[in-house]
Amino acid sequence: MPIATKGEYWFVKKSKVHGRGLFARKDIPKDTKVIEYKGTRMPASALPDVDESDPDGHHTVIFSLDDGTLIDASRKGNAAQFANHSCAPNCDTIEEDGRIYIRSLKKIKKGQEIVYDYHLYLEGPFNKEWIKDYACHCGSRKCRKIMLNRKIPKKYLNLV
Repeated sequence: MPIATKGEYWFVKKSKVHGRGLFARKDIPKDTKVIEYKGTRMPASALPDVDESDPDGHHTVIFSLDDGTLIDASRKGNAAQFANHSCAPNCDTIEEDGRIYIRSLKKIKKGQEIVYDYHLYLEGPFNKEWIKDYACHCGSRKCRKIMLNRKIPKKYLNLV
């Protein structure tokens, strides 16, 4: 099924952050549900393995709901999967009635990229592979250099 490339508030185009991105079609007011995050729903036990040979294998398109259900946008997803990460986001995500929405945190001007902080969570001790696999390229002055929900330990700072 093709993915829509435009909606009421957004359109998809090449991004300076990563691949394709979502951009504001018109000014978007603060606290607007910009787009619902859609995809195949599955239990966490059905999570597909990541193909380590795939250079984009670590680019996440999976959301976890409060009840543990996962939404995999790589399967029957929509354009919400193209919203890129930023350490200085103009959006966040909210869960309402078992659905995920990308919501504006402030007014977004026409043409601006729609971005949110992924706050990715990985279990286990920090390792140098994570720096490469989850590197952030948002370019903001507040950039953490990584899309994870934790800071890079000092001993790894020379790798970024």
